[in-house]
Amino acid sequence: MLKVERNLANNSLQAYERDLFQYHNYLESIFKLHHIEKVTHGNIRAYIRHLNDRGLSPNSVKRAVSSIRTYHNFLSAEGHVKDNPAQLVDTPKVTRKLPDILTVNEIDRIMSVIPINQPLAKRDNAIFELMYSCGLRVTEVCDLEENDLFGRDTINLTANVGDQVKFSAELPKEIQDTAFKLESKFPPNSILDDSKIIIDETNSFIQFVPDISGTYTIGLSLSQYNNQISSTQIFICEVLSNETTGNTKNDKEIKIKKTYEFVRVKGKGEKHRLVPIGPNAREKLQDYFKLERNSLKGKNSNVSQIFLSRNGRKLTRMMIWILLKKWVSIAQIEKEVSPHTLRHSFATHLLEGGADLRSVQEMLGHRDITTTQVYTHLDNEHLKEVHRTYHPRFN
Repeated sequence: MLKVERNLANNSLQAYERDLFQYHNYLESIFKLHHIEKVTHGNIRAYIRHLNDRGLSPNSVKRAVSSIRTYHNFLSAEGHVKDNPAQLVDTPKVTRKLPDILTVNEIDRIMSVIPINQPLAKRDNAIFELMYSCGLRVTEVCDLEENDLFGRDTINLTANVGDQVKFSAELPKEIQDTAFKLESKFPPNSILDDSKIIIDETNSFIQFVPDISGTYTIGLSLSQYNNQISSTQIFICEVLSNETTGNTKNDKEIKIKKTYEFVRVKGKGEKHRLVPIGPNAREKLQDYFKLERNSLKGKNSNVSQIFLSRNGRKLTRMMIWILLKKWVSIAQIEKEVSPHTLRHSFATHLLEGGADLRSVQEMLGHRDITTTQVYTHLDNEHLKEVHRTYHPRFN
């Protein structure tokens, strides 16, 4: 019911299952209740007191109460029980705690202590740069696959005045009939305009005659097809002839340069969102793909996840937690840091920099903006500190 009607993630479903298993065990062991229809309001209140006596956090107690209420509401609605003993159970009040965050300097310290030449250092750097750059949950990072990265593909060509340049792409058969967009960036002094550039109707090639010698960059917007085009896909650039010298040049095969600009994230409730990737994270990702990932995937060709263990398996949440603890310790940061701290820091630093709350909500994947508003309190603390530091009445 929860999976279908609420579209909850597997981790949330497992948490509900654990809550209800412990609830049933308590009812059977303490009250000898083996039939759910005999449960009373008093039994539920006793269980909540039991959870508080165990020293569970307010959030854990609140989630357990939510699980119990949802469970009894379902039994009552489906006619399995006559009365609903959870109907009058109040949800515990939880004081919203401000999340711990890292300063920009502390983030830099963590990234800087990861040795450049150590095995799997490229992977670790890419993981934590991406988490901070995009505000990802640790589960979201573990689940990222190759086709979740989107961006641009570019080539640079050095051409001379009078060359006739034709650039085309040899695409896989399954998308040969699909139009894609070719964009161009020419040397600063070039005065080529759209009237002097030939682009065919299907956008499969671009042709022009350079007006000055220099580097001409051709960019392909193939974001939606990146999962079908490998990083070694061959694109053909033809310099057909040079009218000035009469020289004929051979075709050139040029491998594309992939630039990752967005990541598609599958968040809670199987909801997807697109988040921009910052330049630091982009660079670390490209280093990881170029220098480490192929060798890791070679150990287990069946995996599609981006971040892999030394044995070629998908990384787990606990592995990433352990890795972060290791680098935080080496960076000599005394704060209690978890993978979620990077997400908190991402949101706080955006708001401190002037980002609007709605944009931050979208990038975090929050369904309700009130969840995002907790970061405005942190931003207010930052503003108070700035005021305290620079206002003349505080000196």
